[in-house]
Amino acid sequence: MGDVSDVIDTIRKRSDVLAELAEEPLQPRELVDRLAVSRSTVTRALGDLEDADLVAKRDGRYVATRFGEIAIERFERYSTEIETLVSIKPLTQAFPTADPPPIELLEGADIVLQRHDGAFRPLEIVEETFRTASGAAIAYFPTVVNPNLPRVWERTAGESDTDLTIILEGETYDCLRTRYEDELTAIASQSDAALYVGDGPSFGLVCIDAGDQFTVLVVIYAAGGVEGVIVNRSAELHEWVRGLFDRIRTDADPVDASLRERDSVVVDPS
Repeated sequence: MGDVSDVIDTIRKRSDVLAELAEEPLQPRELVDRLAVSRSTVTRALGDLEDADLVAKRDGRYVATRFGEIAIERFERYSTEIETLVSIKPLTQAFPTADPPPIELLEGADIVLQRHDGAFRPLEIVEETFRTASGAAIAYFPTVVNPNLPRVWERTAGESDTDLTIILEGETYDCLRTRYEDELTAIASQSDAALYVGDGPSFGLVCIDAGDQFTVLVVIYAAGGVEGVIVNRSAELHEWVRGLFDRIRTDADPVDASLRERDSVVVDPS
């Protein structure tokens, strides 16, 4: 067996053959038929894999060694992760280098990108997450491009089984208060809801904690709108989002009181 770089190179170049032999023992001619390649290509591949101790010949057939089985399983998992990263490259560029998300953000995640035909699926996912929320719902938004969200938040805050906490970036809050002051005031009037103004990352965070079930959304913005949304339900990602949210809230300013004061002002008819 060669050094590590040689083994990695062999797995990369001969992964198709190794994957077949990890499933079951095969003769060279069977590999030729399955992979639609020449006999000489299969012969060279088997020689390289044998030299790296990734496959062995037994009773006239070739089979992956235990080392080969583990190697191809890890290689395929790694390849899948890289393919995922490439597909969401615009999203990953929005993450802060000082506090990157855990790899669990991508493992098992549903990644929905904005379509160029005008479909707003990422926005619909964010809205639906609040509509169906129960338990504790927390969110941070550097911007809000969905005009329905303040009304959805108002309905969510009115649900008896949902605690809602939202942090908005300052300019975003000012803009929403101009257009949706009634909805924001209704949220502030709920005993189990809270509104803050604070600064955070360039991406949005939504976390629904229903006890033993979590739903985490990371909303990535681009110029003029939402680039995509990453949806995951892992406990590890929940801890990361919760920690980041708590740090944002530490320096944020509550605005519930000012909204309630506005609502309690009585205009003198005289």
